[in-house]
Amino acid sequence: MIADVGNHRIRQISPDGIISTIAGNGIAGFSGDGGLPSQASFNQPIAIAVDAQDNIYISDAINERVRKITPAAVPLAVLSVSLINAHTDQQIRELKAGEEINLAGLPTRNLAIRANTNPATVGSVVFQLSGQQSRTHIENTAPYSLSFTIADYLKVENFTLINAVTHQPIQEITDGQVLDLASLASHMFNIRAHINPDTVASVIL
Repeated sequence: MIADVGNHRIRQISPDGIISTIAGNGIAGFSGDGGLPSQASFNQPIAIAVDAQDNIYISDAINERVRKITPAAVPLAVLSVSLINAHTDQQIRELKAGEEINLAGLPTRNLAIRANTNPATVGSVVFQLSGQQSRTHIENTAPYSLSFTIADYLKVENFTLINAVTHQPIQEITDGQVLDLASLASHMFNIRAHINPDTVASVIL
């Protein structure tokens, strides 16, 4: 655990290196006794101790107090996960574990995944995505969500040999084709990729 003095929060580092907030709303002050740790205000917490019962003791320096967080005070949970239209901020539907989504049938390509927590405000939520692309994102402010945009399906349809002087097509190039360049009228060529959609960021030949 870390006493994050300047941010007035108590942080925790998991065994896999993920940092999360377990107490403190980030506002310097004194409030929150008897409530949720994530909604409490500290003023420069400088030290932490944990006893055998997992009670956390915090030296709240400017407030000149020792604050205590009990395990029962942290009944935090992610109740469900929702797919959100990032344009309207409206829920499309709740997601089930292992569910496959037909992205083509969604009303927008700008989406978010929202974690619905109990209580509605907790210290932080960690999103971990895995697969062909992996990403870890920590959201510290409610509502806790991860936004993303669906990329178009990109495909190179075919290639064309182009006269580099006139910019006119000479012929389509097929896979494995052998070209006799000496027989062509020009010896300055380009190869043009025909893609779907017509415009993408870049093509590597």
